[in-house]
Amino acid sequence: MPTVHRQQGWKVQIFANDHAPPHVHLVSAEHKIVAEIATGQVLKGSEASVRALAESLAWVLENRSRLLAEWNRIVEREDD
Repeated sequence: MPTVHRQQGWKVQIFANDHAPPHVHLVSAEHKIVAEIATGQVLKGSEASVRALAESLAWVLENRSRLLAEWNRIVEREDD
């Protein structure tokens, strides 16, 4: 599970054998959410986790193109 970004106690991860739609795992010591890259929609996680990881979710939206490129690179490599 490559970490593609790390900042102030949270990290953004993309799992190699993950399912569509392209998404990231936003993880801190106490919280986890899964968010769709293209829209920032939270696919999995509690309301408390979403509030705690709001900064990381904003980062995802600002870096969508980079994250989609990483998703394609990581998932494509695993499909070979």
